[in-house]
Amino acid sequence: MAVAIITSLLFPLALIAGVIALVATLARRREGARQESRAVSLRRLFTYGLTLVSLAAGAVGIALLVQALLSALFTETIITRRNDILALGLALTVVGTPIWLLFWTALERTVQREPLEVQSLGRRLYFFLVMAASALASAVTAIQVLRWLIRGTDFSSANTATLLVAAGVWTFHWLMERREGPFAGEANTVRRLYGYGISLFSLALLVGGVNDILHVTLSGAYATLFGAPDLLVEDFTLWNDATKGALATAVVGGALWWRHWLWLAGDVASTIRQVYLYLFAILGGAIIVVTALSIGLYYVLQWFMGNPAAAEARVHFGVFPGLVAAAGVGSGLWVYHWTVLREEAAMAGGGLGATQRLYGYLVATVGLVVLATGLTVLFSTLFGLLSARPGIIDFSWRNPFVLALTLLAVGVPVWGGYWRDVQRRVLRYGLEERTALSRRVFLYIIFGLTVLLALVNLSLVLYRVFDALLGGGTTNVLWEIRWSLGILLATGAGTAYYWSVLQEDRKAVAGQVAPEAPPAELPQRLAPLTVIAVLAGNADVSLLRPLAEALGAEVHVWRQAMGPQGAQAYTPADVTALAQQLQASPAEEIMLLVDSSGIHIMEPRPPQSG
Repeated sequence: MAVAIITSLLFPLALIAGVIALVATLARRREGARQESRAVSLRRLFTYGLTLVSLAAGAVGIALLVQALLSALFTETIITRRNDILALGLALTVVGTPIWLLFWTALERTVQREPLEVQSLGRRLYFFLVMAASALASAVTAIQVLRWLIRGTDFSSANTATLLVAAGVWTFHWLMERREGPFAGEANTVRRLYGYGISLFSLALLVGGVNDILHVTLSGAYATLFGAPDLLVEDFTLWNDATKGALATAVVGGALWWRHWLWLAGDVASTIRQVYLYLFAILGGAIIVVTALSIGLYYVLQWFMGNPAAAEARVHFGVFPGLVAAAGVGSGLWVYHWTVLREEAAMAGGGLGATQRLYGYLVATVGLVVLATGLTVLFSTLFGLLSARPGIIDFSWRNPFVLALTLLAVGVPVWGGYWRDVQRRVLRYGLEERTALSRRVFLYIIFGLTVLLALVNLSLVLYRVFDALLGGGTTNVLWEIRWSLGILLATGAGTAYYWSVLQEDRKAVAGQVAPEAPPAELPQRLAPLTVIAVLAGNADVSLLRPLAEALGAEVHVWRQAMGPQGAQAYTPADVTALAQQLQASPAEEIMLLVDSSGIHIMEPRPPQSG
């Protein structure tokens, strides 16, 4: 058995070594002049890879040994089972631990000879892969151990052993990484990915644990206040198994999150931090709050306008403790991280613009989906009422109608508010905002999806109609196509609107390739000016209105019946230049001849004496 275990461990290592050697050989053949540096890089990755694998084997082996020891001390386990765990633990420890010590010693000597080795990407990947795996294992097992300590349930030697070993591995590598310090470039990027990844995981544990505690507490209070008459206040106990389990999850998640969140303090200008704050913490809190409020609004409207499933209000509104707990936790998550973001915005300077823009489009997308779904349900419900058989009273439309009202009540303000902010940014920043990648992706994805849905459902509608006209299918066509019609109307409106937005952006970008210079100030005139414009053939008249506004003068248009054909377009710069020439003229009346060759100024000449 020991031979089989050792073989199963050495075979993957030999396979990894063979693949790395093959890659190194190919790299040396292709790179030529770079073969020496590339070989060093591959050798470094090879070394750190073997160090990682041997560490995993040794840690698992030590954890099995500790499990066997704890099982012998505190539990009654069948001797054969304990011997199997002990034998496997000894095998993994004997194989993995010496190999890890060998490679780790060699790496430490390399660091002493070459101090720049601490900044290598391979070393940073090794550290943070080990720390991530050990942190996750520590968190999961710590929750189980803490539940055992709080609830007094059966002792788990496996969870306790895993926690001890994983926490030891994490602490050792944490101290070593802190000793070497943060670095710039790719090494610091790996550090940030680890830190914010673990922060997100632990934050989810914290939020889930606090939510469960609030849910259990509010549910007990709700049952005490509105429960059955024989339910007494003493029957509700806050310190129950559910609360204890939730407390263990919240404590472990909170401790892990606070440790990593403090560790990342000061990383204000990081893009990864902005993604974490905007797209996960703030947006996640907002989604929790909006979802809880939406469900609560639906249940309220259903009770007064729809067909509730329960006849008793106590049963129907029994979901409200959970909704209140979720809304409270989501609000705390949202407000805290939004406050942090606002405080860091001044220090980050202009680095938040792209993330703010992306956040706005994401929330607008969520609101648009909710709004489109509400319109679809509303239209399909109305078509269902129109297709109902005469004389039959059916109240099944009430709940879909209530659902539509709920979705519209949530979707309209969410989409409208954030889309209004997005459009304000367009007016403020102009070409920069219209050409932003997030805006282009948002517009084309939304427009493409609405067109696709509209075409698919239009095909379904026409199929049902033609099938009925040809004598097949059902006679109640409107009932069969109600959902397709609802989707068609909702997506059709979205297609038309966002097509207009795309066209507006296209025209604005085409007309503003570069920011226009402010118009030059025109000289002051002593007397009012009158301009007579003679248009030859079909000459362009687009310059006359802006010319009159620039001059503040009367412009009379005469069109020549016969003359050269053709039209010439004029730009705002042409209008400004022409206005300057006319304003500088001392004449009170000027005639312009506009034809296909251009604009000709005809000024009256003063009478010559003698």
